[in-house]
Amino acid sequence: MDSKVLGITLFPIEYHTRGRAIFHLGFGYDHVNDEYKVLNRIRFSDLCDRDQSSWYDEVYIYSSKQNSWRRMKHFPFKLSNYHYYCALDCVLADGALHWFMRERRLNGVIYIISFDLSNEEFQKMPCPMIPWPLGYFQHNLKVLNGSLCLILYYDVGGGFGADIWVMEDYGVEKSWTKLTSVTMPGWTFWSLTPLALSKNKRQLLLQIDGVKLVLHDLEAKRISDLATRGDLKFCC
Repeated sequence: MDSKVLGITLFPIEYHTRGRAIFHLGFGYDHVNDEYKVLNRIRFSDLCDRDQSSWYDEVYIYSSKQNSWRRMKHFPFKLSNYHYYCALDCVLADGALHWFMRERRLNGVIYIISFDLSNEEFQKMPCPMIPWPLGYFQHNLKVLNGSLCLILYYDVGGGFGADIWVMEDYGVEKSWTKLTSVTMPGWTFWSLTPLALSKNKRQLLLQIDGVKLVLHDLEAKRISDLATRGDLKFCC
């Protein structure tokens, strides 16, 4: 398969030294218009300003066909700056980019923002119907076998555990299904990435902290080590 290098033009904004700008980047292929796009959502705020009402977001889109950036007229959300709910990572699923977010208000609603790369529209997407925060201290979006996947981390017995939820029918709230819970006695992990689910849905391949591969038996609730970064098996 041939590879292609995209040369992206410089971003057209100059930032003042006063204040701060937080970047949230996403990249994906627009299959309808046959082009690649980059989304850059920027959060602007003054360094000393704790009044969130003065913070604002701007969104810019890069088109590989036009080889240029353009600013979107309107970003329809007011979001909290709480870092657990404004994760910088972005995932691509079903032709859309996704972020995990929280509204800018006391006890604000937690939800997922999606951005359709073809029609360039933002939407709110539902999270699983579970009580929040329910002891969860960190949240990540991933993609498992093409489906949107939500990882919820919690404290357990001096270590950490994680619940893995999968949206089986894209965009349908009731299709969120809890796939499994993962705990690893003796191993404190900070990041868990599901890589693949077997066809019979009995075994789940996981990457732990980017350095460890394990196989999780969903029926026996047993985890087997496969390889650790630096080992030859890890590359294979």
